[in-house]
Amino acid sequence: MLTKEKDDKMILANGLEKTYTLVGGKVTVLQDINIEVPKAKFVVLVGPSGAGKTTLLNIISDIDRPTKGTIIVADQNLTDKDEDFLSDFRCSHISFVYQAYNLVSTLMVAENVAFPMEWLRKRPKEIEKRVSELIKTVGLEHRETHFHLAAKRRRTTASSLC
Repeated sequence: MLTKEKDDKMILANGLEKTYTLVGGKVTVLQDINIEVPKAKFVVLVGPSGAGKTTLLNIISDIDRPTKGTIIVADQNLTDKDEDFLSDFRCSHISFVYQAYNLVSTLMVAENVAFPMEWLRKRPKEIEKRVSELIKTVGLEHRETHFHLAAKRRRTTASSLC
């Protein structure tokens, strides 16, 4: 592969396969998957339940490893990297927007947004500025100090029991 071709791709997957070994045998979830995602492009992954979407995302984000094939993300071949490298890589390059929130219920919206930056030990002023920008970008300024709805329900229920 030419360097120029590699450099303009955010994700390159070649011959990906994922097979899980179960008590009753093996289950192949992904087989011979080849993907090229250019940098700065928005991509949607769709398919029926059980098609392997989550498995593919887990491999791209290095939460899981492929059984076969290579995966290059942000110009890094992640196929044979150790867990220390992958943890650092995930922390600085990978983000997910979960369908089921996955928010820390005891934190307000702004605190949930700030949490990953605090983990990276960013300066408080930098965190405050970036949190404000991100919340404004998604139009949630009016919810910045709100708690996750489920947490609010739990607190209301708990307080009504006293």
